[in-house]
Amino acid sequence: MRVLLTSVPLPGHFFPLVPLAWVFRALGHDVLVAVPATFVPAACRSGLPVVPCGPAMDFVELAAATAGSGDAGTRRYAHGRVFGRIAAAALPGVTGMVGSWRPDLVVSERAEFAGPIAAAVSGVPRVELHWGAARLGEYRAAAAEVLAGALAARGLARLPEPDRVLNPWPPSLRRPYAAAHRNLRHVSYNGDARMPGWSVGRAAPARICLTLGTVVPRLPGTDGAAVVSIVDQLAGLGVEVVVAVDEAVAAGWRPLPAAVRHVGATAAGPDPAGVCRPGAPRRPGLHADGVRGGVPPARAAALRRPVRQRRRGGVRGEPASACSPPS
Repeated sequence: MRVLLTSVPLPGHFFPLVPLAWVFRALGHDVLVAVPATFVPAACRSGLPVVPCGPAMDFVELAAATAGSGDAGTRRYAHGRVFGRIAAAALPGVTGMVGSWRPDLVVSERAEFAGPIAAAVSGVPRVELHWGAARLGEYRAAAAEVLAGALAARGLARLPEPDRVLNPWPPSLRRPYAAAHRNLRHVSYNGDARMPGWSVGRAAPARICLTLGTVVPRLPGTDGAAVVSIVDQLAGLGVEVVVAVDEAVAAGWRPLPAAVRHVGATAAGPDPAGVCRPGAPRRPGLHADGVRGGVPPARAAALRRPVRQRRRGGVRGEPASACSPPS
């Protein structure tokens, strides 16, 4: 079987697809990844064959005009329009790839819409990988608005619905709208990085990893002073604090407390007591990593309680049975 995987050019969207692609290859299937040209190098580092479909496009540059404007729903709708623009630019290339390579299945992450459209036109089954817990209906509604002309030209009245939705979130953590999604056990992939030796050991009494994801630090309006203030508060809890933020971003901050380790933009690997992520959840895979390992993801305001629970042994991850497909 030939499987084509499509993603927008963002690590937090593509990375959850990678372990699924590895499974397809391990079972003997042919796998090909289609992403905009900008993202080809990052996709290639996953060890998968990659083809560029669409011009170089940068989500942050396209979304910068809407950063910090309006409420959360307004921003999600604006981001959905950006995903629609990315899909419109990629659609000719993805359509050509579906026609020439002739996949038996197209798997797309939930914010990528060129793959589902090309698959629907060619009659190829479509699967959606549903990263994250939120419904994010604004993405689909806004993208449909941008792609209305392309859909009509292809005889489609609306964005195609997937034939199946795979969801790596444990059923007990899903919202009601996702009750019918098919279970998929979360397997971590966070990119390539050389991990320091200290990161594989246990910290005493606990370790907290703080990250802003890969998009938020690059958006205009991100308050570095507020982030450093959070780091100061975490350092006062008497735990080891690890800050995983790109060096170029941290360079604009005042010096961090001496007790804080700054490791740059690195793949998840340390065994933290909690994963603190101020702002919007841009790396749902990191949240799932925390759940799988019994590590409580937290916003800064709620961090003290999970750390105290960890000290008492009161934090537990979802059991493997809740994350595994039914037999």
